[in-house]
Amino acid sequence: MPDLASAMMKETAAKCRAAFAESADMRKLLDLAACDLESAATIIYHSVEAPSVPRPLADWHEDYGEVLWWFFPVREAPYVGSPLCDDWQDYYTHWTPLPVAPVQPKQ
Repeated sequence: MPDLASAMMKETAAKCRAAFAESADMRKLLDLAACDLESAATIIYHSVEAPSVPRPLADWHEDYGEVLWWFFPVREAPYVGSPLCDDWQDYYTHWTPLPVAPVQPKQ
């Protein structure tokens, strides 16, 4: 998903650059806009699709904090925590971020 979105944005930016090739100021603005669009695509991917893509233990860092830990095939609920926890089990191989807390429903 991010590769496709990124490729589409790069193609659009290239078309805009060609259309405004004679203006250096316009090219600078288009370059900045292309960077912002790629950043936006990355942020959207990481907040929508990335939570469902399991990442290997080697990708985890303590800055991620507590996450959901899995082993495959999935046969039980995930462990919530980190490898730094006292009750950590070595058989967890992959993790996903914790989901975003739901919004309180209106009553």
